[in-house]
Amino acid sequence: MIQAADSLVCVFIECNWGKANADLSGRYGVGGYPTVLFCDPDGKAIGELNSHDPAAVAKQMQQVAAKFGAKPVAPVAEAKQITGMPIGEALAAGRKAKKPVAILFFDDSPASVTVHGALSDDLLKDSLSRVVFGLEEYRRGSPECVRFDVTRAPTLLVLDPALAKPEEKPLGRIEGSRGARELKRDLDSALASSGVEVPAAPASSAEDRGPRAPVEKLSDDELERKFIQARISAAMELKKKGKTDKAIETLEDVIKSYPKHVETLVAKKLLADMRK
Repeated sequence: MIQAADSLVCVFIECNWGKANADLSGRYGVGGYPTVLFCDPDGKAIGELNSHDPAAVAKQMQQVAAKFGAKPVAPVAEAKQITGMPIGEALAAGRKAKKPVAILFFDDSPASVTVHGALSDDLLKDSLSRVVFGLEEYRRGSPECVRFDVTRAPTLLVLDPALAKPEEKPLGRIEGSRGARELKRDLDSALASSGVEVPAAPASSAEDRGPRAPVEKLSDDELERKFIQARISAAMELKKKGKTDKAIETLEDVIKSYPKHVETLVAKKLLADMRK
């Protein structure tokens, strides 16, 4: 999808649930969020995103771009899968390599899928290269969950394998949904506490990347707000498809992950309505 989007000019409009840019929303007949429209160079709407499947989205982007003579993009690569060792093996490998160990406790929830995708992002490549990575399926009350005091999934633990009982003093505990940027921030913070240096990603030259639109720089609060709004939209989409249980699970995870954020009030209200 990212490769396909390179053939388009992508414009993000902050609507704040109808409170901002209402003139644009009205002009294009936007009644829900998120809405993705395709426009010609004069701003006339020529279509709307009509699929949630990444391959279908990429194909639609390519078809729109081709109408205006944009160069074809490279074939879309399949999504990468993350792999990891069982906890015991990861701790042993960490001691041998003298590296911290990161263990992801996961299940089949939407939040775990989100974190899985974030860990697959190239943004975390350097950070993950500095740890031994492990995977453990979350099962409430299992010996490993009890040992490491894990009560929900997803939970990413950063451990010091040199300790006799690394579970007693984890270097970091990251619970709930995270996008790639948030996860990198939290993981790097945990690694910094262990003395592991995590260098910033090297900047690409203009010659390498070509001309780009200015990148919006967001504060941590703004990132969290946008992420919460995206999870709420995902929950509403699940509800619309009749998957109320999954929608409730998604909202519950948002509330657990960001209990004090102002945007969570929306999630709480929606959750109460869904439970009725």
